[in-house]
Amino acid sequence: MLSQPRQFNKTTLGHLFGAVATLFVFSVSSFGQTAITAWTLGSSNAADSTAYGDTFRNETFNVTSFTAGTTKFVDSSATATYIRRSGAGGNSNLWMVQNGSTNDLRGMNPSAGTLADVLSGNNVLQGGNDLFVNTGGSPTTVNTNVERVDFAWAGGFTTVGDQGFAVFDRGSNDGFQIAVITGWDSVNNRPTAYGATKEVAATSYGANLAADWVAGGGTETTFTATALRFTTDTTLTTLTSSESVAGGMGGVFISFADLGIADGTTVYGYSIMATDVTNTLANMVDWTNASYYPTNTPDSAVGSIDLAGFNGRRFVPEPATYGAILLFFTVAAIAVRRRQLAVPVKVRAGR
Repeated sequence: MLSQPRQFNKTTLGHLFGAVATLFVFSVSSFGQTAITAWTLGSSNAADSTAYGDTFRNETFNVTSFTAGTTKFVDSSATATYIRRSGAGGNSNLWMVQNGSTNDLRGMNPSAGTLADVLSGNNVLQGGNDLFVNTGGSPTTVNTNVERVDFAWAGGFTTVGDQGFAVFDRGSNDGFQIAVITGWDSVNNRPTAYGATKEVAATSYGANLAADWVAGGGTETTFTATALRFTTDTTLTTLTSSESVAGGMGGVFISFADLGIADGTTVYGYSIMATDVTNTLANMVDWTNASYYPTNTPDSAVGSIDLAGFNGRRFVPEPATYGAILLFFTVAAIAVRRRQLAVPVKVRAGR
C-alpha cells in the first residue's frame, strides 16, 4: 500500500511563515506616530480680493500625499467641523502666509466664513493661531474659549490599523492631544464616546516641510505669516488686531494602530485638544466641564497649536504597500505547495 506522504520539514515551514508574519507585523506597526518628512501639494489661484484693508491672493495649497515612513494618500474627508467653546464669546485667531507684507496675504479671504471653515478649508497657507489659548498668545491678548475641535464623518467608517490622521502645525513646535470618536449623537451633533486618546509631543514633527512659501521664490522651509484676531467665531467680519509671526510647517501622522484602535472598529471622526485636558475617556465628552477642560490654558506648547487649515482627512498607505504584503503571502503559499508536491512518495509492499 502507499505510505503517508512525508511531512514537509516543520522547521523550514516555521521559518518561512515566521518571516511572512514578521513582514506583516512590521508593515502594520511601522505606521505609528511618525513625523511627516515630505509632501506633495496641489495648488489653485483665484482672483485677488480685499477685506479689513488687507489684500488676499486667494491661493490654495492642498496636501495630496505625504511621506511618513511610507507614502500616504487622502482617502476621505470629514463632513463637518465643530469648534467647541467653554462659553459664549471668545476670539477667533487665524494665521496666513504673507506675500511680502503684513497686509498682503496669500490665503483665502476669510471674511465670509468661520474658524471652522478655515480649519477644514484644505489649505496649508492658513490656519488657526494659538488655537486653545485662554490667556496670552498672539495677536495681543487671546481668549478663544476654544477647548476642542471635532472633525466628524457622517455615518462613520471602519478602521484599518495602518490608516489614520495627519496634523500640521505652523512652527512645528506645539503639542496636542488627539482622540478617536466612537459614538456620535447625530441629533445634537456631538460625540458620545471616545475609543482612544493620545498625547503628541511638541517634538514629534521633525524638520520643516518645503514649499513655495514666498511666491515665485522657489521652495523654502520657513515663511512669515500674519496673525489675525477676530472678535467671534460666528463670522470673521470684525478684525481687531494683526501682527507678523514666524513660520515653518511640520506634520505628524497618527495611525489607528498607534492609537490602539482594533481593525474594523466604527469611528465617527477625531477630536484635537490642548495637552492640559484630562484625557480619561469617560471625562472627555463634555468640553464645558472645567474640571477636565481647563479654562486658563496658557500661551505655551500646552495649548498654542497653530493648526494648519488642512484637517478632517483620513489617510491610507499607497496601494503598493498592500500589494507587496499580498504578493509576499502569495509567493510563500506557492513555495509551500510546490515543496509538498515535490516530496517523494514511498511505495511499500503488501502485508
